[in-house]
Parts: sequence; C-alpha cells; structure tokens
Amino acid sequence: MTGPKRMRKSLAAAASAVALTTMLGAGSASAAPASSDVGVLGGTPNCVSSWVDVGTVTQTAYVWNYSCSTTKYVRVVWAFGTDSVCIELRPGQQASNTVPRYPRRFEGHKPC
Repeated sequence: MTGPKRMRKSLAAAASAVALTTMLGAGSASAAPASSDVGVLGGTPNCVSSWVDVGTVTQTAYVWNYSCSTTKYVRVVWAFGTDSVCIELRPGQQASNTVPRYPRRFEGHKPC
C-alpha cells in the first residue's frame, strides 16, 4: 500500500494514539494545583490559581486565592456552556464549581 491510502492510515493511527493519551491523562487529573493549570484569562492576578478534577460523569473546577492579600472576585470559565457565577475569594479561600463532563471543557478563570 502506497500513496494517499497509506498516509491516511498513518494519520488515523497517530490521531488514535493522541486521543488515547488525552483520555488517559484526563482521568488522572488531581484536585491540587499543578504546573498544567489553565490559569488566568484576562487580568486576574497570578495569586489566584485554578485547576480541574475530571470524573466519570462530572468535572469540578477549583479556584484558590493562595497568596493575594485582598479579596478577589473570579468566574470559572467553561467552553460549551455557561460560566459560573461570580465567586468571592478572600485571602486563602478556595471554591469549586461542578458541571457535567460532556460537552463542557474547563478553560480557566477570569475576573468579574
């Protein structure tokens, strides 16, 4: 087999490998800040962190005011659905927002 047909099979195999890696990685997300945080969207200071814990049916996004000396107001941003309400985070406070796993995708947090 040569030419375009072989190329399509190679691309399909590569896409399958990427999809499998993505699915396996999503199932092992932790509920603690990690270097892979999605993080800030549009102006929230770096002293607020966000991450997601993906379950089988739902996913929970966490926001944490870990080092700001003042209260911050943030919103969890979800693709393919509505964002969270405005969340008040006092210094050291953490909050969460849970949504169905599909079709939503966690995109981070933004000020409100």
